[in-house]
This record gives sequence, C-alpha cells and structure tokens, in this order.
Amino acid sequence: MLLKEILIGFDIREMEYSYQDSWSQDRKETFLIIGNIIKPLSTDRDVWNSIFTMYENLKQNLPSWTNPWENLFEMTSYTDKIWKDHWKPSWIIGITLLSGVNLIAYDHVIPSGLEKNWMFLGYDVSDKYLLSGLTNCGYKPEEISLLKNKWKNHLNKYHLFDDPESATQFTNIANQRVPEHAPFNVYGLYLIEEHL
Repeated sequence: MLLKEILIGFDIREMEYSYQDSWSQDRKETFLIIGNIIKPLSTDRDVWNSIFTMYENLKQNLPSWTNPWENLFEMTSYTDKIWKDHWKPSWIIGITLLSGVNLIAYDHVIPSGLEKNWMFLGYDVSDKYLLSGLTNCGYKPEEISLLKNKWKNHLNKYHLFDDPESATQFTNIANQRVPEHAPFNVYGLYLIEEHL
C-alpha cells in the first residue's frame, strides 16, 4: 500500500532541558529502547513537553483544542503576543500522519502541506491521541534486550525512526504490546523553526 504523508498540525516543544538531566535513570531504562541519544523527541507531550502545557502565561487564554494546533500562523502569533522577543528555547514543529487513505478531516490545516525548508526529525509510532507507543508505553527488562537487537539500527539520535517502513513495522509490535491504545499509526516530526 502506498502511504501518503498528511500534515495534521503543529506544536512548539521545549528545548530548554537536557534529557540527561530531566530523565531519571529508571525512566530511561523503562521507556527507551536505546540510550545513546541526544534527546527523545515525540508526538507525545509527556515525552517531549509542549510549551503550552509547561508555562502558565501561555495556558491562560489557550484555544480549546491545541494538540496539535491546526494553524501554524495562529499558533506563532499567539506565542509572540505573550512572549514577544523573549522566547524560551523551543522548536516549532509540524506533525504528519502516514496513511493509506485520503483524510479529509485535516483539509483545514494551515499551511496544508510540508514545506521544503522544514527539517525531517523522524517518525514516531503513536495512538490517535498522540500517545507514543515507542517512548511512553513502558518496556519490561526482557523486552528491551530483544527490541534493542532488532531496532537499534533503525532509531536515530532522537529515538525516532528514520524510515517509514521500520516505523510501520513497529506499529504491529505496539498494537500487540498495548492493545488498549491500538491502533497505533506512524507520525512524522518536522522542525520548522528554532528559538534557542
């Protein structure tokens, strides 16, 4: 089946905190397949924090549904209005969904497609609420060694898949491991702009 990559929305994620400092050793050993990474990035806001859940001044007049935001310009305008020229270290990201069908539910996303200057970060495997089956559904110690042997060469420095085929294969594992969140899908993450 030929998969299409559909842009479903946007977010702004923190780049202020080091993964080495903010993740306990127990959390690293429970939720990550590989440990030699820069920072785990994810669709999941519990793995990679959104500024809209972290900072009180951004929460106050937040539109009702912003996970993800549907309009890039509305999101950055909202943040600019509150933070002005004092942005915290963060990345503006685009989130895509790989699908074998046309999804008209996302035809109102602005802009409507990927732009050439956006940098690909990797693919996550998540449920429809963007909970990650790759970095937020704890692994048993015996699972880690098996998964590491098979997937370590497919995960990049952000603990994301570089290719859609590997990510698609991993959806089967996530569906079996965590059936209460199935079906899992493949989501792409793209860096639009850095504020560092």
